Amino acid sequence: MKYLDEVLEWFLENADNLMIMSDHGFERKHTAAYPNKLLESENLLSTRPPEDSSTGTRLAVRLIKQFTKRSDLAHELVRKTYNRFIHTEIAENLYQAKEEDINFAETVAWHDGWGVVYLNREYFTQSTVTNDDYEEIRQKVINTLSASTHPDTGDQLFRHVLPGEDVYNGTEGVVPDVVIDPEPGVMLYQSPMQDKIASKTDIYNHRRDGIYAGMGEAFNNASLDADIQDIAPTVLHILNRPVPKDMDGGVLTDILTESTGIEYGDPIEPGEISTRSNEDQEEIREQLADLGYLE
Repeated sequence: MKYLDEVLEWFLENADNLMIMSDHGFERKHTAAYPNKLLESENLLSTRPPEDSSTGTRLAVRLIKQFTKRSDLAHELVRKTYNRFIHTEIAENLYQAKEEDINFAETVAWHDGWGVVYLNREYFTQSTVTNDDYEEIRQKVINTLSASTHPDTGDQLFRHVLPGEDVYNGTEGVVPDVVIDPEPGVMLYQSPMQDKIASKTDIYNHRRDGIYAGMGEAFNNASLDADIQDIAPTVLHILNRPVPKDMDGGVLTDILTESTGIEYGDPIEPGEISTRSNEDQEEIREQLADLGYLE
């Protein structure tokens, strides 16, 4: 945090305007939810043991699962023990063995992580969903996930379960068919250590809402609920650049000292994007490596 303070101090001294934002927030997670277990219970998903894990490792996972079934206390003990060794090779092998392989030839839909659900449509190799029955099956998936509650507490697990096009506007290509927005404190996983649709946990991880702050002569003291897609058009407007007409989001006029005269421009075609030199690309790689995104 001290380093971040020093960076912010430098920007405040050298920049006319400073905008700070995060693409997500952070919160305590008290519940682990397993959408694939729900889909499997409705015969929408079929699994099999992973082929690339050893017999001994799979046996260890089965024994651990049997132990965790005894009580939440047993599950909590396993969770805490695993977290102590989470970065070791043993823990990684156990995690891979726990992740069941999806039998796509008999699967209709699956949760691919981070709330993203795909239906096994024609662009997948072993498709099982045709265009004719797509909407009916997708609605069944949405209804199944929307109605899910914690088996022990009865609490709702998911805040929203939405068609993919309601979340990804104007996106071409393969987008998720369904998107899950979990309730606060609920963490989504692909495969459970217990045969339950949800279990107790105690970790910290992403939440949907992040932070936003603007400082400098371009900003007033107003507060608002900003959306991440509003940041880019707002920055373009502050820099006196035209905002492409097809850009998602809009200029956050309520936070700006001067919010009139927004200039809009034509959509940016892919061919118009300028290429970078090899030196620039290498510098970008180094920056991404420093941030931990590249090895």
